Formats: sequence, structure tokens, C-alpha cells
Amino acid sequence: MIISPFTPLFFSPSTDKFGANSKYVQLFARTDRIFIELISNPKEQEPVVYINNLLNDASTPIILSSWQMNDDKIIYFYNISLLPCGYYNVAVNGKTSEMFKITDDEHELSETTLIQYSMKDNKQRLDTVWWIDGMQYFFDFRVPGGFKDGGWTFGVDNEQFITSDEDIVELYSHEYTTMLFTLGNAMGCPVWFAELLNRVLCCNYVYFDGIRFARKESNVPELNQQIEGLKSFVFNQILQKVRTMSPVLEWTNQVSMRRADADAYRITSNDGELRSIKSGSEMVEEYTDVITGKLYINYIKIMTGNYTSHNYHCKVILDKPANGDVTFIIPFNKISGEVITPEINQITITLNYYSDEATFSQKRISYNVNLLPGDILKFLKKTDDSTFYEVTWDGEFVDTFPVAPDETSVPGSI
Repeated sequence: MIISPFTPLFFSPSTDKFGANSKYVQLFARTDRIFIELISNPKEQEPVVYINNLLNDASTPIILSSWQMNDDKIIYFYNISLLPCGYYNVAVNGKTSEMFKITDDEHELSETTLIQYSMKDNKQRLDTVWWIDGMQYFFDFRVPGGFKDGGWTFGVDNEQFITSDEDIVELYSHEYTTMLFTLGNAMGCPVWFAELLNRVLCCNYVYFDGIRFARKESNVPELNQQIEGLKSFVFNQILQKVRTMSPVLEWTNQVSMRRADADAYRITSNDGELRSIKSGSEMVEEYTDVITGKLYINYIKIMTGNYTSHNYHCKVILDKPANGDVTFIIPFNKISGEVITPEINQITITLNYYSDEATFSQKRISYNVNLLPGDILKFLKKTDDSTFYEVTWDGEFVDTFPVAPDETSVPGSI
């Protein structure tokens, strides 16, 4: 049996018997997910795992979830989250992790960065499984440090042509900005923090406080020792933001990062964007039900001698009645020349299977649905409704709307 090297806890990582140990204690917010993954084979016994509370000497056994990946590999896993504030370690088959602290102190957590990471599939590594029974998992690794404004570096990748008159013609040009991530605070951190950071940056998807970054070329953490003989260090790592992202992929990653359990998600801010899970005082929004559904769109383009009109007739149909008033967000783009203006439209269902038909139109300019096939619509609901609404659009326009289960009459062609 092996403990995944991407697990954000450290099990006796050092063999250095000289010098003074780092005083830094690994820190997590209560809402962070400490994802423990163990890889075993069918001939081995199921691992025994305990969470030890170091303040009251209490040990709590963990009931691991398991998934048989194939005939030779069984995955055991568990998400540690929402522990009371205190000091803990984890024991796996008698092997004990380094001590870590759970806190909701905003001042302490404001000096840390939450790194979340995953892979696009299970083919990238043999020592970690990222997709378990069809569900993607992200690891949470909270570290001391962050980005400083003085660590920005600007660059350009371009090619120029100089004419016979010494004029410069720009053939192509792309700017970029790299940012220096500082790992470690005033007291530094142990060297194995940088080892894990270097490993994490090999992943396809890496988010620092909810923003996706990638390693710049082959740059690795650069070690700086604060005090000679003290095994505590500060590391610098050059990163660059990932700017070209698939909207469907990004939404899937954001939902996976918010998932605290199979049906529990960390809340987002009021504007629907993922909140940086940094303060530690966030609550976990519990979803007790999931309702799926489809968005259907009928598109009619009307061309006259004076203008062209784009008309989208939209309707949402759920698999079962909504548990309250729920409003779904349908994004559009208005395009005039090279200017693209986002537009947000809404469609509402009230204790029903389906919405009324809603029409969104524009004349004289291009007007497109800003959704990709498979996109999940964002939604707004009342706080007492604990339902997650998974409504998608398949990317096709329809001639007629399907009949919802509780409709009294069959709607005709539009």
C-alpha cells in the first residue's frame, strides 16, 4: 500500500538529524478538504486510519471510502473537513503524519494561499488517482506565502521586420506577465513543502486561491535559507496565469473544487463566482437533493430589407418539480463589429417542472448564445432551498419544445 504523494500531509519526510527543526506548523482552514488517498491491491488488508486530536489525546477512526479501479488496484480515500479548531495528526497503519493546525482565525489564514490541483484523467500518474468512479477530485494544499507586487515580470514574444528606411514593422507580438510566488513566511517552512509544490505544478490543473496558474517553462522552486543551521526556508517559484481556458472545463473544475463531499459544496459569492476560500470562516452549503433538466432553444432568424433579427425562444424543463423559485442564467453575446458585449438573461421556474417560454431578441447586430454543449446553467434560488439544479444545453436548436410531465396541453411548433 502507498500513500499518494499528492496527499497534502507529510509522513516522516525528513531524515536530517542535524540542525534545528522549522517551527512552522502546517495550517488548514476548517473548510479546506484534506484529501487522503491510499492505493492498495486486493491481497492487502484494508488500511486503518485515525485522526488524532493532540489537545485532548482523542483518536477517531476514519471509515474510508473505497473503489476498485481494476483487478490489481483498490483506491481508499477520505476527505477531512470541518474539524474543530485545534492541532491534529493522521495515522495510517501506524505511520503518523506531521502535526497540522485547523483554524478559523482570519488573520492567520490571510497570510496563506490555498493551492488546489488535479489531473485531466488517470493516465498521467501511477501513484495517484484523480477520477474516482467518474467523479473528479481536487486536493487542497494550504501554504504560507503568496504573490507580491514586486515579483511581477513583463515579457513579449514578437518578431519584427526592419525596412530599408529603418522603419520597424511588427509582424506579430504577444505580451505575457510572470508572477513570483513566495512559499514561506517570516519563519520559513520545511523543505518538503517545496517538494510538494514542485510535484503539484506537474498537474494539468493548478489553482492558487481560485485562479489558474502554470509553471513558467522548467522553472522550479528556488531555495533561500533564512538562518544557517535552521531547517526552515523560503522558496521562490515563477508562475504564469493560464488565460486560454475552455468555459466547460473551467466550470467543471470550479464545481469539483467546491465539492466538500458527494453532495456538499462550499458556497460562492453573491455574484456567482468562486470565492477565494481563504478566510476560513466560510460555511459549507449542504445540498440534500439534485434535480437535473434541459434548456431548449428555438432559434429564428428573420431577414428583411432593413435589418436582420435574431430571436431565441427558450424553455427549461426539469426531471422533477423545482423545490422553490429558481432562476436560471442564460448568457448571450451582442456583437457589433469587433465589440462583444455580454448580456445576461434569466428564466424562472416556480414549484413546477418547466418554465414559461422566454424570448430574447436583437435587431441589426449579431446575437449569439454564450453557451457550449454540456454547459451547466448558473442558477439563483432562495436560501431555504437546498437543491442543486443541474440544467444543461446540448448545443442543438429545436423546432418544437418537448412536453413537460405536468403540462396540460401539447405545445405546437414555434
